[in-house]
Amino acid sequence: MSMAPRDPGLPPPPGSVATSFGPSGVWGLPEAGIGWITAQVLATASVLAVLAVGDWSLYRTERPGGNLGRAFGQLHTDQPLQDDTIPILWQFATFIPAWAGLLGAAWLAAYVANRSRPGWKITATGGDVAEGLLAGVLLQIPIIPLLYYAITEIFGELAPTGRALALVDAVDSPIKVVALFFAIAVAAPVVEELFYRGLVQRALVDRLGPVAGVSIASLIFGAVHFSWTELPALTVVGLVLGWLYHRSGRLGAPIIAHMTFNAFTLAALLASA
Repeated sequence: MSMAPRDPGLPPPPGSVATSFGPSGVWGLPEAGIGWITAQVLATASVLAVLAVGDWSLYRTERPGGNLGRAFGQLHTDQPLQDDTIPILWQFATFIPAWAGLLGAAWLAAYVANRSRPGWKITATGGDVAEGLLAGVLLQIPIIPLLYYAITEIFGELAPTGRALALVDAVDSPIKVVALFFAIAVAAPVVEELFYRGLVQRALVDRLGPVAGVSIASLIFGAVHFSWTELPALTVVGLVLGWLYHRSGRLGAPIIAHMTFNAFTLAALLASA
């Protein structure tokens, strides 16, 4: 990956100072790990709390035949035939504790250890906005389709993932459409870019240099979505977002690109549905 020269007037780039794990050092991978683990714990707790409030189940129809499987399960356990998955707005509500844990626990751990917390200032120029919009569209139209065309030519057809489609299928009112776009195309990109670019990538670049740091952060970004089918695309998306961040030192461009990419995906899924 080629890294462009930086404007000398910009803030010091990730990697310009040695990462220290002493009391006066810069936050990094330990805080990121604390944030990620806390997010998983809070996400699990919030889902369990929602299940306790409503008469719902964790069953999600993410695979072909999922609705039929649920119906057979209910029939053989003498339950009424109904879709008892967690309602979509409640699903979105469970995102909030996870996001708060992801960012809040990392920030708090650094604060307690008296470590500086660079990388979380969201700024953007007009050029950042234009670059982000262009990158998000280019990822969706030529880059990701060409990537999967090459993969299927080599390895054959991949089993489809239905997570995003399952969310879209559950949207049946204007308020749910607004909530879907806010959660997936606005809030999630901001939270994820703050964490995976502003903290994880910065820490890795400080320790390993730009090429290895951006590459590993991108692979982590793809892997944490827990989908082998989506891993290649999300890793490539992470590489582009990481390059935008490293090139400018600002989170504006990768956030706009991430928003554009996610919004394009949702719009395409809603149109097809």
